[in-house]
Amino acid sequence: MQSCLRPRALSCQEPWDSTVASPIKATSSRSRCAVSVCWLAMVSAGSGRPCSTALYGPLPGTAQRTLRSTRSTRLSARLPAPPQSLTGHGLFGGLRRQEASRVLRHGVPEVAILGGVALVGALTRPRSAPGPSARLVQETERLRAELEAARKEDLEGKGGRTRSRLQKALRRLSNVEAELEAATDDQDQYPVPGYLEEAANSGKIMLAITGASGVGKSSLVNAFRRLRDTDANAAATGVKETTMEPTMYSFSASEGIFNQRFYRQLGDGEELNAGVRVVLGQVPGQTEGSCAEVLKASDEKQTVQVRLDEGPVLDVDVKHVVGTALDVVIWDLPGVGTPNFPQTIEWSNGRLLNQTLNSLQSGDTLLIPKKSFHLMGGILAGALQNVVIQIDGSLIFSARKKDWPRHAGGGVLSCLRFENVVNLTLTSSGKGTLDGQGKAWWGYFEYLKIQENRPRLLEMSQLQGVLVERLLLTNAPYWTTWFSGVDGLEIRYSDILNRRSAYKGHGLFDLGAFNTDGWDVSGKNIWIHHSKVWNQDDCFAVKGSSSNVLIENVEASGLGLTIGSEGGNDRVKNVTFRNVYMDRTFKGIYMKFRDIAEGEVGLIEDVTYENIYIKEPEQWGIWIGPAQQSDSRRFWQGHPCSLLWPNIPGATCKAAERGIYRNILLKNVTIENPKLQPGVILSSPDYPIQNISFDSVRVVNWRGRKEKLQYKLCEGVNTSLARVLGATYLRRMGIRYFDVVLLITSSRFTEAELMLAEELQKFEVPYFMVRNKVDIDIASEILREEEALEGDDGDECELPKEDRERVEQQTVNCIKTYFASEYSVDRVYCVSSRRKLRSNHDFPSLEVDILEAIRKQRS
Repeated sequence: MQSCLRPRALSCQEPWDSTVASPIKATSSRSRCAVSVCWLAMVSAGSGRPCSTALYGPLPGTAQRTLRSTRSTRLSARLPAPPQSLTGHGLFGGLRRQEASRVLRHGVPEVAILGGVALVGALTRPRSAPGPSARLVQETERLRAELEAARKEDLEGKGGRTRSRLQKALRRLSNVEAELEAATDDQDQYPVPGYLEEAANSGKIMLAITGASGVGKSSLVNAFRRLRDTDANAAATGVKETTMEPTMYSFSASEGIFNQRFYRQLGDGEELNAGVRVVLGQVPGQTEGSCAEVLKASDEKQTVQVRLDEGPVLDVDVKHVVGTALDVVIWDLPGVGTPNFPQTIEWSNGRLLNQTLNSLQSGDTLLIPKKSFHLMGGILAGALQNVVIQIDGSLIFSARKKDWPRHAGGGVLSCLRFENVVNLTLTSSGKGTLDGQGKAWWGYFEYLKIQENRPRLLEMSQLQGVLVERLLLTNAPYWTTWFSGVDGLEIRYSDILNRRSAYKGHGLFDLGAFNTDGWDVSGKNIWIHHSKVWNQDDCFAVKGSSSNVLIENVEASGLGLTIGSEGGNDRVKNVTFRNVYMDRTFKGIYMKFRDIAEGEVGLIEDVTYENIYIKEPEQWGIWIGPAQQSDSRRFWQGHPCSLLWPNIPGATCKAAERGIYRNILLKNVTIENPKLQPGVILSSPDYPIQNISFDSVRVVNWRGRKEKLQYKLCEGVNTSLARVLGATYLRRMGIRYFDVVLLITSSRFTEAELMLAEELQKFEVPYFMVRNKVDIDIASEILREEEALEGDDGDECELPKEDRERVEQQTVNCIKTYFASEYSVDRVYCVSSRRKLRSNHDFPSLEVDILEAIRKQRS
């Protein structure tokens, strides 16, 4: 092999296309393979996908299973949910790297190092995490105590200065309580996801790595942990490995910045309880920086008994405890490009659940563990009695519309349906989820194509003594629920969420999720309480042939607290809605009749709406009259009242004939700032409303009808959709609870990753843009130059060391120039996770900057 003395120069002006693979890059790229795992081992390997027009049948080659009342049946496989695919566009500024101070001990900046244990701050969680901080809670308690003291002095008549102090304390407390309420609302919007609860509540320092499939996230996890990919406790890597669920890894090696121990300072008056791990200072006879577990504290709280990690037990003075020890963990998160599960898995899971439900006997409990399971819909269970179904995980139904199981006539089946059940309980130990992936079915164009031929998420018919509790039903393709033929139903602590965007209301784009009714019921003896609904149709709907219905202590935002749409000889009697809060709902109180044929009469009577607060309704606060809806592709026409009335000229709205309202009471109803007039009451002169009463019904802060309504605009739909998807991933994965997030790519950043970066920047979560596998690009460029210098005789040549170094530096510079010009990223870290190359390029500075970001998060 000859030495090549005149290598071709690499220019940054050349097109940079990392998708053009050299032989080296092609053989080094990681295949994007998904591992398919079935629910239970009893699924027959030979079972094929059933015809999409048929119901589920028994599994071929599997024995029927009889469940005993003394045990629970566990669905125990691991089918994690892939994160939603993110799309969008937008530019952002990356996190600027802070200049590091002098470096000691494996690259740790010289900041408060005590015997090899590094101080990171005093906070038990990241600053960017949602929810009230400990400081805010303490300040609120202090001001409340101060206010109470001032009130006491005022009652004792200690003069004007006390009165002034009281007024000042009231103002300060009001400001702090407003801040506390906002922080609490923020936490409600971004709760800790189930998989992250234990780690987040323990105060661990948490790093997150995310990115598309095949970019080398797992290899980078091993690099931070100073492990080889072949080590026993290393993250799995290879062409057949793809991160499909969040996986946590700890640091236990002896090298590297994050393999040392960290601690946080104790707060003033903070007590040391048994089980807490602490860091010791200058204890006589012990190494400074030793870690120990608190066994017990003395009665005077002056000394604590601890067990050192090395084993000995000793009593130490509290003043020698410098802080509590913190563990550092790194989470390998599923990338935004993680593929969907294979279709065969969805059919296998659906078939198995269908068979399992129909094998349950009286007294059985079916337990679905805290994992995510993907399955095809069309599940039908019948004749269950005295059965408990505990859904601790998530059932995620297929988004494959063309393959959805159907009736012989072509109508789609419900996702999950029960018939003829007695004493059935659907429950969860936490918050079980039914996810219909409705986004695949929603939209105006989809409605024009398939209209209402979409699956309900949960359906029950002919039921007695049913309890539904602690469930979340989300993304319903059509009605979220439909309970018919009810005699005894209680729904409690269960929520419905059918959002299409992050808009805090119901705009034109959002309403494209047609017919996503919330709790729809028909029957008698029904009680729904402590439930929240956000959807794009009726929130709580009492249908025909219903009596003795109580809906109370709920929140709703959609098309309202509904009775109807009724037609024919339907009867509804004795229905009460009370203690309801409706935030930016489309409609508030909504009672409606359809067109009723001649010779038939509909009746709604003895209805009470009490203690209802309707904040800024997008449309009407109160509507009692005809159904404002459409039953055809011509959704602008009225049946009997147009959806576009009164905003579009020519749209008509007429009262429904032969529909009678009788004995209607509205009591303590407040409508705040409706965008249209406060309400509509419209009935036929031949069938007038009988005995309707308004008691303390008021409209506050009404600014009158606006000429231009924001919800009628359809600007920036694609961008809005991308933003809400990015926000959904951030909320779903609990990204705000991490101290630092690393966005990884091995080529370009996708629009989804850029949108996620914007969300991180919005919530001030430190993040780093990392370009992995630069060694492959460098090798490719070197090979290209060597091939360009080969002679006609085909002799191979090898670049000298100094030219290889030049090509290496030019390649890295070109990558950084590309990211700066294409994405406006002012700092991208070029790294390689290969063990021999970890010290090259930006890997050392990346670790130092991560540590600095952690300190800022916890300070």
